[in-house]
Amino acid sequence: MTTPDLTIYPDETAKLALAQERLSRAFEFSAFTESTRRIFESAAQTEFGKAGFSVHVEWKEIHEKKPDRDEGTPTGVWLPTIEIVGRTTAENETDHDRYRWGVVKGLADGQAGYVREDGRKTEDPLKKLIL
Repeated sequence: MTTPDLTIYPDETAKLALAQERLSRAFEFSAFTESTRRIFESAAQTEFGKAGFSVHVEWKEIHEKKPDRDEGTPTGVWLPTIEIVGRTTAENETDHDRYRWGVVKGLADGQAGYVREDGRKTEDPLKKLIL
């Protein structure tokens, strides 16, 4: 189970995708040197901060694998990995109503509707008969 700070609600996935897309466009043709890596990390904090999340950027260098060697030789090409580590505004508990609203509206998987207890999907909410 994830902590409330790391629960991503269905309505936030579009914001996260937009932040990722903006970073990709801004640094699409950049060669990552020491200074551009710091600029990228700052931009990642800013873009994901707009979506309400704080992130950690980890850098991995690409190694060229040679058939005669077990370990590859460094290429000098660096790739960032972005990990969401929390929210800019901490949450103490998961908002289940907000999560349910996103699922009902179809923001989670693109299909709006309700899920019954037996697993069937329907367009109408369950109606109680009160006699």
